[in-house]
Amino acid sequence: MTLDIKNRFESRMAEVQNRFRPTDPIYKFLSQDHVGNFIFQSGLRMLPLELVENYGTVLLQDENQYQKFFRPEYDIYLVDWNKHLEGYWQDKLSLLEEYLHPLDYLKSPVEIYNQLNDLMIKIERRGLLLTPDPKEVEQKHTRISGMEKDYTFLRNYWVDNDGIKKRMISKHVGDKYQNIEQEVMNMFHFKEYGVIREFRSEKGHSYDVVIQRGDMKTVVEIKVVNKEKFKQLFMFDELMKRFNEDYPNG
Repeated sequence: MTLDIKNRFESRMAEVQNRFRPTDPIYKFLSQDHVGNFIFQSGLRMLPLELVENYGTVLLQDENQYQKFFRPEYDIYLVDWNKHLEGYWQDKLSLLEEYLHPLDYLKSPVEIYNQLNDLMIKIERRGLLLTPDPKEVEQKHTRISGMEKDYTFLRNYWVDNDGIKKRMISKHVGDKYQNIEQEVMNMFHFKEYGVIREFRSEKGHSYDVVIQRGDMKTVVEIKVVNKEKFKQLFMFDELMKRFNEDYPNG
């Protein structure tokens, strides 16, 4: 291991260790209230059908009421969010333990370095997943007929296999004028939820969108309160798919 590689490694290790402190950009996501508020501001709100039937759609439309009844298990995205948050901290603990107390003494210094470096890249990727920062890009596409169509993409940072951070993840969010509600429906379909439009309950109440998996029905309210937060939610979904491809075992 050259001195240059060792110095780079020590510098990055110090950075990872420092992020154990509350200044870690991921630390704020340990707050359930913060995540609940983030989901609400994005414009995508989800509560069980039974709950909304009993208390009314005001639960989804009023922020105070929503926060009062909100539970992590009600939100399919928050369930994923918490899983990756837990993995983020566990990977950091594993990294520190492996660095301070290497278990495999038969490995060469370079092998140990590569193993720790791979784990640091995994931590950085999961950190980007938890704090998406998408940039909106519009592109024109000319069809065979000669007509042009505007498409909108979201691009986000990712870390490549060499540990270099760059905008390399793209999420297509439809053409420029497409109904954003349809893109949300596509995300639910990808997660293998049944999507019911114009749902009418046994009590005679009507809801624009209800998603279902098994016996669980969830009322979904889509109201873009904060477009930037909504784009972050879109990007989180795309980054999560990429992370699962890179790390199928979690």
